[in-house]
Amino acid sequence: MLDRIAQLNPRLNALPYVLADEARAAADAADRAVAAGATLGPLHGVPVTTKVNVDQKGWPTTNGLVALKDLVATEDSPPVANLRDAGAVIVGRSNVPAFSIRWYSDNDLHGRTLNPWNDGVTPGGSSGGAAAAVAGGMGPIGHGNDFGGSIRYPAYCCGIVGLRPSPGRVPAFNPSGTEERSIAPQLMSVQGPLARSVEDARLGLVALCFYDGGDRSFISRKPILRPSDLFGLRVATHPSGLEQGILRALGAKPIVLPEDKIARALKTGLIDAADADFTGFRESQKRDVGADWSATNHARSVQVVVMSRSLWGELSAHDRAALYAAAQESVAFQRKVEALLSTESPGTQAGASVDRRAFVETLRAVAESYRTAPTVEPLVNQIRETGSRDR
Repeated sequence: MLDRIAQLNPRLNALPYVLADEARAAADAADRAVAAGATLGPLHGVPVTTKVNVDQKGWPTTNGLVALKDLVATEDSPPVANLRDAGAVIVGRSNVPAFSIRWYSDNDLHGRTLNPWNDGVTPGGSSGGAAAAVAGGMGPIGHGNDFGGSIRYPAYCCGIVGLRPSPGRVPAFNPSGTEERSIAPQLMSVQGPLARSVEDARLGLVALCFYDGGDRSFISRKPILRPSDLFGLRVATHPSGLEQGILRALGAKPIVLPEDKIARALKTGLIDAADADFTGFRESQKRDVGADWSATNHARSVQVVVMSRSLWGELSAHDRAALYAAAQESVAFQRKVEALLSTESPGTQAGASVDRRAFVETLRAVAESYRTAPTVEPLVNQIRETGSRDR
């Protein structure tokens, strides 16, 4: 790929910064990870480019301006960090028009970018450098951003795929910024991929859209709010047979992982959620995992109720619905059920001797106490109507 860049970039000027040494080091590290059998991200070893208007540690965030040529970033912006976490190898920084606000890509600092198909036709803007690099084979995926067409128009000009995601889907902010963005960019500006195929664009979006706590407008993946939301999810859990059994009963796929692997597995898309009972997985990692971590607390509230299918079957449909709803609504309820489990534990410990009937009656009493609460009754009715009580 670096040979291809060396061949074409001097003419096209798509990449004002070519990161040859960094790319070789990253590629070597990627090879070592494969040899060691490490967990690999969705873009492991894939060459990509990043736009010069987002922060990348050690490189200027010029935005096509001479005045910003010495604004060297001290840390990565979320799109760059997410691409790295996905295993991508960043080979270059792509050109833009001044201020990233033009339908072409030319500026006094980096010069003009040409369309790889025809020197007399614009590659578009403002992600013209990214589009020209992808179309010219200098990387299968390019990072771009779009306010009023800055991904879509260059993709059209260069004959490739450009995806403008919904606002909030990909986290974005520049750590080098000294103040919050104005309201218009917050509402309209998005980060997205450019690629030569729809499938590659999809992979690029998967890599870009993981959580970063610095962007308050970021919208996480679907939150886990009720038992049925766990269906089909890959959830990291302990090697405990009980925990895995509960997750399977709810339709989830349990995956045993050590705590120190969870944050990366979430960010790279290898798992969808993590069991909230991991004792060491706390506030220090919340910025990296964010809503994915918070959402699993809801799932945990449900898990402590669904001890086993046989015990669950002894409760009426309305009792089950009330317990589901209460688990979502009340921390106090969760503590009550956890206390019951810790003292009576029906079916959770080998050789346990428990008065099963008394335990079921206690659960029914707890359900009754929450069934008619104003915040619970609508959820009870909703769960009964949708049939999620039978999961």
